[in-house]
Amino acid sequence: MCEWSLAKLGQPLMAVNTNRPEIPKTYNGSPRTRLFALDMMNQYLLTGNGNHGVVYQMVNSSPPVKVMNLKSHTSPVVAVDWSPSSATRVCLTGSSDGKIKILTLLEVENLGKTASS
Repeated sequence: MCEWSLAKLGQPLMAVNTNRPEIPKTYNGSPRTRLFALDMMNQYLLTGNGNHGVVYQMVNSSPPVKVMNLKSHTSPVVAVDWSPSSATRVCLTGSSDGKIKILTLLEVENLGKTASS
């Protein structure tokens, strides 16, 4: 996974190896869904794995480190996103049955331990 800038064409700002089987590379569903999303500070990666969302911490250019599973859906997660506000840790997961879970992650220091809906 690479982060690019339109101001610096031809060179990625960051490149991270996501060679982890649980981070999806493709999805055969709607092209309008997002399979992974970085928070506003590029510190956390949100993706789906089966029926739940998964949060990874981005550590420099090494592979992301899994910090927590989010509450499960009853069908597969097909879309994820973060709140555009850098002041909150709100994320959402959407499943193939059309349901959305909105989660507030509490205490960034303890991200691996706490989530509420």
